[in-house]
Amino acid sequence: MEHYAEVSFGETQRRDYGKRLSEIFQAAHRALNKAGEGLVGLSFPDWAHGATSAGVSLGQRFYLVSSDADVLKGVVLELQEEQTPLILSEIRPVPADAGRAIFCRSRQHQRYFHHQRHGDEQGKADAAEKLGDLRAIPTVRIASKSTRQSFRIAIDCRPPESEVEGSSFNSYGLSSNLSVPVF
Repeated sequence: MEHYAEVSFGETQRRDYGKRLSEIFQAAHRALNKAGEGLVGLSFPDWAHGATSAGVSLGQRFYLVSSDADVLKGVVLELQEEQTPLILSEIRPVPADAGRAIFCRSRQHQRYFHHQRHGDEQGKADAAEKLGDLRAIPTVRIASKSTRQSFRIAIDCRPPESEVEGSSFNSYGLSSNLSVPVF
């Protein structure tokens, strides 16, 4: 049985949305690194409902999801230790009728970001042309404490495919071949 805990940051001004999302996402990343063991994924329940003129939005909340309730409890405890203001629900069972989706890093966007930071002008133009509308995929800005660099992670949503045995979630709670419940 899968369990989840909802993480949200409540009401925020539109101009502060990206900053708050990044703070919460970074806090989740640190908690997943400390206690997630690759067994906790992120689900963005407002993905489909978040389309705006600025593109797709991740929404104001996400779920931490795991089939291992003890590991999930450890991640929740780590998040509670964070200095980032957030709203955290108790751990609950995932509804039986929940749909499934894969939330993963968009490799196409990651290549674009790499060209933007390190490429020549032609490489930047080629990457932008191939990519099309950047607003179609939401991004989260991460400030790495270990490398002291700032970068963006583009998050994509796909329908579930056959899951690969032995796969795990990365330190951001994303996976290219594991699905999470969406409800």
